This record gives sequence, structure tokens and C-alpha cells, in this order.
Amino acid sequence: MTYPTVAEIAARKLLDSGNLPVDLAAICTKQEGDIRYMRLGKYRAFYIYYHSAPLIVVNRSLPVEQQRYGIARELGHMMLKHGPVKIVDRKPLPRPRGEVEQAKAFALDLLMPKKLLHAHGWLTPERIAEICAVPVEMAMVKAGLLGWGV
Repeated sequence: MTYPTVAEIAARKLLDSGNLPVDLAAICTKQEGDIRYMRLGKYRAFYIYYHSAPLIVVNRSLPVEQQRYGIARELGHMMLKHGPVKIVDRKPLPRPRGEVEQAKAFALDLLMPKKLLHAHGWLTPERIAEICAVPVEMAMVKAGLLGWGV
């Protein structure tokens, strides 16, 4: 028997419906946060507090699937109590590796919930990416974690 990780438990708390793709804007609103899209150069996304509410800032120049992954990862940092990113000279500072790995695991579990994927039966990474609106690379990781091979 395998036990859910902290990231998986936190992600499950945010999932209201059995619908894919997961509605990240609704989840942000439910957490009293907001999402803003800007040009961020090499950065995918980060979250800060703006007027005492969480704000996820997303790189609008990325493909939608990459934006969704960035939003989910930042929701992970919020839900796992990592705190907002620190900004120095208008650049976000890197987070500790452990926090990044936890937030990545959270994003995989939020965007591609195991229970909902199993309801579809065995899926290829390409099909997971299509159903969940995520990058194929992330779907390949999830498929591997589910033992579906790549």
C-alpha cells in the first residue's frame, strides 16, 4: 500500500469537481488570490502578496500549458506554506530545492489527479497532456509515476 504525500493531500483539498482540465482560476479565487499575466523574461511564474492577498504572476509569453503548470506550482507554494517569493532588484530569488520539489509534486497532483486519470483508463502522456491541458513533459512524468510507462 502506498500513502499519499503531503503535496498530494494538499492538492486533493483544492479539487472540487471531477472535471478536467482543473479550473485554476476558480481555485485561486477560492483561496482569496488572483492571477496576473505579465512579461517575465525567463521566469515562468511566482507568487507574492499584493494588498495582503496572494497574487500569482504568470509569464504571458509562455504557452497556456506552461502557464497552467506555473500557476499550479505557485498554488503549491501557497498551500504548502512556503511563503511568497522574495524579490530583490525586481527579480525573484530562487527558492530552496526542497520547496521547489514539493511544489512540483503538488502541481502534478493538482493538474493530473490520479483518481480522475484512472477513471479514463490507461492513457498515453500525449492524451494526458491533452485532457489536462499540461505540457507533455509533465504528463510523461505523471504517466511514469502511475506506472503507465512512457
